[in-house]
Amino acid sequence: MYTYDIDWKPDATLWSNRWDIYLRGNPDDEIHVFAIVNSLMIIFFLSGIVAMILLRTLRKEVRRHEERSDELGMGGLRE
Repeated sequence: MYTYDIDWKPDATLWSNRWDIYLRGNPDDEIHVFAIVNSLMIIFFLSGIVAMILLRTLRKEVRRHEERSDELGMGGLRE
């Protein structure tokens, strides 16, 4: 069985000001923002590389398909 004890201590902080310490923020918040921006930049960079590879591959495949269609006399995507 688990129990705990609570001791109530009077405090001079007003009820309306008791959240101020949490709302002021933490000095380490700037580090978190920097890390998020850095991660987003890496994601966009890698996504761009993947998109370039896909576009080059698709262009090559379309070109190959058109050449085969022309060889067989079936026309191509241009018609």
